[in-house]
Amino acid sequence: MLAYRDPYHKHIGYASAKLDTIANYIPARITAIIIVIASLLLRLDWKNAFKVMLRDRHNTPSRNSGYPMSALAGALRIRLEKIGYYTLGDAYESISIKHYILAVKVMKLSVLLFILIVVIPLLLLRSIII
Repeated sequence: MLAYRDPYHKHIGYASAKLDTIANYIPARITAIIIVIASLLLRLDWKNAFKVMLRDRHNTPSRNSGYPMSALAGALRIRLEKIGYYTLGDAYESISIKHYILAVKVMKLSVLLFILIVVIPLLLLRSIII
């Protein structure tokens, strides 16, 4: 029941939806950059991933979700669309099973990179401070 915009549900979950947006502001942007890096390492179109991320990041109703979604659409050279709501990327290629497999590879590598680039340094910093 978070972030429904119809009059009946408007105030149900409003605070938690706003807190979610605030909490994910930085992680969404870091994730998008990591998707671009993962695309480079997987020899996908990382330049297009970065270009599409910058161009389409504000096309979704969410302030955060457009960043990683547009980066992935650019890397895979596909269009992601929720009809009537948003369109991300360009349809250079038709979506096929190959794109699903590549998306999972990007996701797995992005998780690994996030752990290496963000989580481990933060844990090391925490151990030094405490």
